[in-house]
Amino acid sequence: MKKLNKREGIKFLGLFGLPIVQLIDTRDVINGNLDISVGVSIRTSPKYATSRNVWLPSIHNCTNLSDITNFIEDHEIIYDVIIHKTVVPISIGSVSKVESFHKSFLMLETYRNFEDRKSGNIHNRLTIPYIGERSLVRFIELERHDPIEYMDFIRVFRYLRKLPFETYNLEYVVEDEKILFTDFTVGW
Repeated sequence: MKKLNKREGIKFLGLFGLPIVQLIDTRDVINGNLDISVGVSIRTSPKYATSRNVWLPSIHNCTNLSDITNFIEDHEIIYDVIIHKTVVPISIGSVSKVESFHKSFLMLETYRNFEDRKSGNIHNRLTIPYIGERSLVRFIELERHDPIEYMDFIRVFRYLRKLPFETYNLEYVVEDEKILFTDFTVGW
């Protein structure tokens, strides 16, 4: 089974035309070739493996070059280190497409902020059942009626229809009313 780690997954989503966070080369940051005054987020992913572990080491909105360099040096041996400009999300979402018996489900969950994401405090959830490759949109279940979130769910769902996988996990943010995908893991 082939697996994609987070860095490979983000790049892979870009190949499908999905809007993704722009990854930054760690050496560009360490060598001072990049303005970090707006802040960068540094996340880790197990090398050569997939993981949805939100407890992996990370730094968000960091502007101190020394802290960034130390973090990279401390973690690049064990982890794949991923850097991108810090996003300021209106909301954060995660998507899981899972199989259960003869059906599949697409579950989209939203969180108000990164702290809620880490602690698992779900703000809203949308579930779309699938039979084979066909989505049964008329059977959508939405936990909370929120027209803005519903439209964000629909926009995300339109992007996801491009993905040819039976199961996967991904994360996205809504920033300045734009959807940006920040994480994608899959095994096939």
